[in-house]
Amino acid sequence: MRRLLGRASEAFALLLAVRAFVCEPYFIPSRSMYPTLALSDQIAVEKFSRLVSKPSRGDIVLFKPPPSFFETTEATVDDVQITSSSRTLVKRVVATAGDRVEIRAGVLVVNGDPCFEPYTAGPMHYEMAPTVVPAGAIFVLGDNRNLSVDSHSWVPV
Repeated sequence: MRRLLGRASEAFALLLAVRAFVCEPYFIPSRSMYPTLALSDQIAVEKFSRLVSKPSRGDIVLFKPPPSFFETTEATVDDVQITSSSRTLVKRVVATAGDRVEIRAGVLVVNGDPCFEPYTAGPMHYEMAPTVVPAGAIFVLGDNRNLSVDSHSWVPV
């Protein structure tokens, strides 16, 4: 029995280490990334790549929302209350530091070039004036652009 408990505690310690440093499960609480990720999907997020490279265009990232997120959304997305226990957002990187981003006629334009985005739910029903992504930041949008509260609503992260 003692040997079994010892192995169980070793397995539990290994599980905690994997979750803390290698891979962690997340639950998708909104429709902002549809059709790529659907409401209630469960995903496993690996954590190692962030140590060896910076996010680039097209990557899907998880991050803590900036304070302005709560000012612009009243802390709700798709009728799901964002609480302190669910303060992680999932979005797609569309621009990185130094890029000039704008939305014209429902099309994302980065550095003057329209972006081909086959993963989005459809064209955007809004416009956004040109903005330059500051050093050390990224500009993120949900794949379901018209239902996503993202960098077009607040700031690059």
